[in-house]
Amino acid sequence: MPIPLIIWAAAGAAGTAGAYLARRQVRKPLELAVLGQRLVGKTRLINTWRGEWEPPGRTQAPTKVTPVAVSTGKQVLNVDKKFVFRQLVDISGGDESAKSLGTLLTSAAAVLYLLDARTLAREEQRARWQGQADDWARVQLDASRLVRATSARRVVFVVTHSDLDARCDRMSHDDYRDLLARQLADVMATVGDAAKVRLVAGSLVDPPRARALSDSIIEHLL
Repeated sequence: MPIPLIIWAAAGAAGTAGAYLARRQVRKPLELAVLGQRLVGKTRLINTWRGEWEPPGRTQAPTKVTPVAVSTGKQVLNVDKKFVFRQLVDISGGDESAKSLGTLLTSAAAVLYLLDARTLAREEQRARWQGQADDWARVQLDASRLVRATSARRVVFVVTHSDLDARCDRMSHDDYRDLLARQLADVMATVGDAAKVRLVAGSLVDPPRARALSDSIIEHLL
């Protein structure tokens, strides 16, 4: 199972006693697990947070990168609040053992699950007599594994490659998201209720759209 593991803490400068306590609270280390099948954009998302835009290629082995601070666009006590990724490890998109995945998910405070919009488009067009495609069957299997994220207060399904989904061009962003939500309703319900499980959609095809998608993700982690 592909899973980059990110250790992060939210940080913000403060001057008052109350702000000092708030600062200590938001700096408490947390773990964020990012997973999905091959080529869904895990590394590109991470690189967007790092402010890099080199073609990521395919991750072949675990790769550690330097810490990075990500603005949340929010303020706490008139101070900009940020997520500080203290340790960032991008792990190959190949399969890992269920045991390894379970260990990671049980310790994650939040989980991002990336999936390709074209997987959902193909599933919508599939005739009833046809068997499920492997990538859609994998999404369902991953959902059952995400149930192990018992410590996670938030699981965000991130639909990428919306620029390659013809349905996206025919409707507004909100209508498109509602369509995806209906398709993923059973899968997301497997993982948890609406208070825990969220959905965002977008593209990582270029820097502006990648930043917009990463901003949407951050909003759901607050």
